[in-house]
Amino acid sequence: MLCELDTTFWDELLNRVEEGEVIPIVGPGAVTFGRGDELLYPWLAQRIPAELYPALTFENPPGDLQKVIDAQRAKDQPIERIYKRLYNIVEDPDLRPGTTLDALAAVEGFQLFISTTFDPLLPRAVESASPGGRPEERRGASSLRGACPDLPLELANMQKPEHRYVYQILGRAQPYRDFVVWDDDMFRFLLRLDQQLPLLPKLSEALQKCHFLVLGLNFADWLLRFFVQVVKHQPLSELAGSELFVFENLEPAERDKVIVYFSRLTKQIRVLPGEPPEFIAQLFTRWRRKHPPRVPDPYHMKKAHREKHRTPGCIFVSYASSDLEIARYIVSQLQKAGCLVWFDKEQIQPGENWEEELRKAVEDRCGLFLSIISDRSAARLESYDIFERKLAAKRRGKLADNAIFYLPVRVDQGEPLIPENEPLGTGRIQGVRRAGGHLDEDFIGYLREKQRENCAALGYPSPPDAS
Repeated sequence: MLCELDTTFWDELLNRVEEGEVIPIVGPGAVTFGRGDELLYPWLAQRIPAELYPALTFENPPGDLQKVIDAQRAKDQPIERIYKRLYNIVEDPDLRPGTTLDALAAVEGFQLFISTTFDPLLPRAVESASPGGRPEERRGASSLRGACPDLPLELANMQKPEHRYVYQILGRAQPYRDFVVWDDDMFRFLLRLDQQLPLLPKLSEALQKCHFLVLGLNFADWLLRFFVQVVKHQPLSELAGSELFVFENLEPAERDKVIVYFSRLTKQIRVLPGEPPEFIAQLFTRWRRKHPPRVPDPYHMKKAHREKHRTPGCIFVSYASSDLEIARYIVSQLQKAGCLVWFDKEQIQPGENWEEELRKAVEDRCGLFLSIISDRSAARLESYDIFERKLAAKRRGKLADNAIFYLPVRVDQGEPLIPENEPLGTGRIQGVRRAGGHLDEDFIGYLREKQRENCAALGYPSPPDAS
C-alpha cells in the first residue's frame, strides 16, 4: 500500500523531520509491545475483563476499552476499578516497547512526541533511543487534578538527544481516574486542554507552528476535528478538508489503522494509505538510509563510560547474581537520570582481582550504597553480595548517625522487608520496596539528592548534572 506514496512526498516529509518541523501524534494504532510487536490496546481490552471482580464476560472479545467500560457500567459496577487495573498492568517494568515504537523513537529528527495514550511505552522507547536527562525533563502529561506542565524548553532548543520529549496530552496512567480511557474522559480532557494550552506557551507554540503526522489515532471524524481545533487553536475551516470524512466510513476498530498528515503551510490534510506500523517501518528505513547511525569506537565508548561512573561519590549497586537483570534495569534508570553508578558488570575488567576491586569501590569510592533485596538474595548464606554489604555496613558505622549511606531496596513482595542475612544493624534502617526494580521519579530524585549531599560531606567532587 505504501508504494502509492511517491518520492516527492517522502523527500518533503524527511526534509521537514530533519528540520525539526514535524510532530508525531501517536495513538493506539501505533503503540506496540513485546517481541511480537503486538498492538497494546486490543490486548488490554481483552485482558482487563478477567481481572475485574466480578469478572466481565463477552460473547466476542472486546476490541477496545470503551466496550469494557460500557459493560462495567451496565452491571452497575465501579469503573474506577478498571483504571487501577490498567495502571498496574502498564506500569510493569517488564512491559517493553515493540519494534514499531522503537523504530519511531529511532528517528532522531523527532524532538517532540505527542502521545494520546496513557501507557509509558513511547516514553520508554524514546528514553532508550536517547538516554540521559532527568525523567521530569523527558516526559510530561496533562491532568485534571492540577496545572498541566509546559515543555521544559522551547522546541527550537530541543536539539540534544537528552532533550527529546514525550507529552501525554490525554493523561498518564495513574491508580485513579486521571487519564483517558473512554469518551467521557475524552470530553473532560479536551475541555481542560482548551483552558490550559494558552497558559503553556512553549507547548502551544510548538503545536501551532509544526506539521502533524498522526499515527493510529482512533477518533471519529468529528472528534479528531475537535482535537485538532483545540491543539492548533485555529479556525476549523482552515484545517480540515473533505478527505477527513474517511473516518466516518470506518468501523471504530478500523480507525486506528489510518495515517493523517497535516501540513501547516498549505493547511491541507492528507489521509495516507497503509497501516501505522507499516508506515513507521518505511519511515525509519528511509530516514536511516539518509541518516546512517554514527559508529563510535566501542572500546573508547565503554572506557569513557566506565571512567565516568567510577568517580568518587558514585552509587554502588549490590545484588545477588540471580537478580542480575533487575540490577541492570535499576542501573539503567539511575544512569539515564544522570546519577553516577558503580556496577560491577561495567567496572571489573578481565584479569582484575574481583575482591580487591569490590573492596575499593565500597570502602573508598562510593557515596551511597544500594542493597538490592529479593527472596532469592534473602536465601543466600555465602556470596559476593554479602561480602559487599558487610563492607558497606562497617563503613556506615564510621559515619554520623544521621547519615544516609546504606539503603535497602526490596524488589519483590517478600517479607520481611529487610531479611536476616543483611548485615547486623541494617535491620533498623528504613528500607523501601520497589517491585520489579522500577524506580519512580521521586525516588530517583531522592537518590540524586542524597548522592550530592554525601559527596559534599565526604569531600568528593560534586556529581555533574545529567547531560
